[in-house]
Amino acid sequence: MLTSLELTLSAIQGIPEKIPFNPFIMHLAASLERVEYNREYCQKPDVLVRSQIKCAEFFGIDHVNVSTDAYREASAWGVEIDWSSHTPVPKTNLNIEEFESIDLPDLNESVRIMNRVNAVKKFSEEVGGEQCIVGWIEAPFAEISCLFGLVNVLLICKKPDWAEIIKNLIKRILPIQKEFAKMQIEAGANIIGAGDSAISQIGPMRYEKCC
Repeated sequence: MLTSLELTLSAIQGIPEKIPFNPFIMHLAASLERVEYNREYCQKPDVLVRSQIKCAEFFGIDHVNVSTDAYREASAWGVEIDWSSHTPVPKTNLNIEEFESIDLPDLNESVRIMNRVNAVKKFSEEVGGEQCIVGWIEAPFAEISCLFGLVNVLLICKKPDWAEIIKNLIKRILPIQKEFAKMQIEAGANIIGAGDSAISQIGPMRYEKCC
């Protein structure tokens, strides 16, 4: 009988013995463990890991994941996070015009980045080899939307040279996204997911031109 990890990876290869059960669970895991999502689940790796494992066992889920919100990498760049609501949201955004003057972030010095890496490590210790451990980053367009605000990025699309502007922004942030993915892989992630729901706002034509 295949483990949850083997079953999930075989499904990706197109040869599963059955369909793995992999719903994307975050808030439900926190609720099942009776912990506050913002202040505990999103900020304490041990709480996230405990909640995910409990939820996976309760519902028979074939993976555990470290995704909580879209602003891990953004916080490393200097975006302030508002923790007062039910889920993390940006308190501030970066200025597009000043972005080139901002130093590249040291991911090892970012609390939120290292919290996610440490969650992957803890998963590897607890369920490595059995459950599929899903790491997470933001895809390029989603990440620039997190940094500057989605509306501000969409306004770029009204400019004649919009594609070049967006390409240059993505070119600057992409190495950081790749580095973050690598850190999670080295910590024990079997898969890296990349959130990119924001890309749905620009349509296929613009996507092909700038992403």
